[in-house]
Amino acid sequence: AATANGSVLTPQSASNPNGLSPLAIERLGESLAGTYDVDRRSRLKPDLGLSATLGNRFEWGANQVGVLAALRYHNAWDTLNETRRGFAVLGNGDLTQTAELAVDRTVQNIDLSAFVVAGADLGADHHLKSTTLLLRSTEDQAQVATGFLEDPADISRFTELEYIENQLLAEQLAGEHRFPALQDLSLNWQYTLAEASRYSPNTRRYRYDRSNNNQQFTFSRRSDSNDTAFADLNDHSDDLGLGFKLPLVLNEQSYLDLGLGGARLRRDRDSTIRRFNFIGIGPLANDPVRIANPSLEAILGPANIGANGFALRENTRATDNYTATQKLDAVFFAADLNWRSRYRFNAGLRYEDNRQQVSTFALGAAASVPVVAAIQTGDWLPALGFTWLFAENDQLRATWSETVSRPDFRELSAAPYTDPELDLETIGNPDLKPSAIRHYDLRWEHYFSYSESLSVAAFLKNFELPIEKIQVPGTGDLQSLANAESARNYGFEIDYFRGLGFLNSHLEAFYTAANFSVIQSRIQLGRANDIQTNDSRPLQGQSPTVLNLQLGYKTPDNHQ
Repeated sequence: AATANGSVLTPQSASNPNGLSPLAIERLGESLAGTYDVDRRSRLKPDLGLSATLGNRFEWGANQVGVLAALRYHNAWDTLNETRRGFAVLGNGDLTQTAELAVDRTVQNIDLSAFVVAGADLGADHHLKSTTLLLRSTEDQAQVATGFLEDPADISRFTELEYIENQLLAEQLAGEHRFPALQDLSLNWQYTLAEASRYSPNTRRYRYDRSNNNQQFTFSRRSDSNDTAFADLNDHSDDLGLGFKLPLVLNEQSYLDLGLGGARLRRDRDSTIRRFNFIGIGPLANDPVRIANPSLEAILGPANIGANGFALRENTRATDNYTATQKLDAVFFAADLNWRSRYRFNAGLRYEDNRQQVSTFALGAAASVPVVAAIQTGDWLPALGFTWLFAENDQLRATWSETVSRPDFRELSAAPYTDPELDLETIGNPDLKPSAIRHYDLRWEHYFSYSESLSVAAFLKNFELPIEKIQVPGTGDLQSLANAESARNYGFEIDYFRGLGFLNSHLEAFYTAANFSVIQSRIQLGRANDIQTNDSRPLQGQSPTVLNLQLGYKTPDNHQ
């Protein structure tokens, strides 16, 4: 109740007579202090997985109704050991090591998914479909990192305990309709309603520092020695789309399909983080024997919370909370010409009106001005394609298109989040701009059969204002995002899929699939080059080569 409705926990004082009394804060601290110690084990519990599928189809006359339901449960444990090193750029351009941590992490992941699909075929021209999807993922993590962050002689141990619940509940209604009386005009539509949430209660982080005198670890006296955070995020979206297609017969060998449609997306999000920590206010908090106890549960036990020891304080940041909205409306036109069954021309044009706003604000500070990030753009997105069937089983395809990549809500807010790949705290950038991308693709395709093929392609992508991760100067490992000046991504790829029946009839049920890509990329950082070692380098996360190989078995009913 003390922190309900956005109220900030503040102690009572002469300048704040309406604050909480010392006794009330002591009781809150005793209720908040809980499990801190890590239970080290040599073995983990075995993984467990269950799945079930049930479905049926019913027919009456020319109509059909089908239902399919599936449920999956998976409980897995993983232990990860890694070494993290940090480096800084010296004034002369050389690198120097600034940090090294040995990280031990154990994670329990519990995934639950369920979906129900119901469809109805009303004659040959009308099809309805309903899809209900539930995805729920929970992660329980304990992590201990030991090492140094600045001086190799100053060794510390950092412990983090975190529990996260992620959930997505979505419902989609869709339909396909053909109207023979209107020259086979067809209508496709869909409406999707989705609710997503992320709940992380009671994330605990604390630090022990090793004494250079006796090599003993003691609970750190630093102001950031401990932190308890509660995070809650809720996201709502509804998405409506519809499209018309009119097929026209030009002659016996030439056809033209004309398409027209639109889409509407509405999203809103509410994200809240509350942070608390214990500070030393009495002699018990400085007792060397007491703070040398390896059990933080004992140090922050009820006997040590109060005027003689530790007191609870709220340290929620001014950038920990934000609200966000997005309104996107789109219309499109498309034409697909098949000329004499030998040449195919595709052209399309899409217009998107996008409005995003993210407001980051401080709790309990009505006079403070929120940090507002706003994006309002109107984008014309053209696409062209040409296909030449120069042989019975071979064709050459060339395509060009333009797309746009927009920053997400959290990338526009200064509220912190943890990068899932690097496990580093990251803050967004309210000044981010959308990235424009131009795609070029030239591809040769050879078909062994209707479903078996070999393709070789060359591709090129040009980026304007690509979004890259950067390290915030003077903050250690804190990351943010910035628009670079430009980037280019080019290379070639080979795709292959074929059954093995051509080798021997006994291998008819087996197939092979392969993909091989060679990719070169180069980005010009421009103003994003704050503390980077090079103004030009490959794109972040882009592998120069990618190889995938697969040998599969397919049953007669096409189950793989």
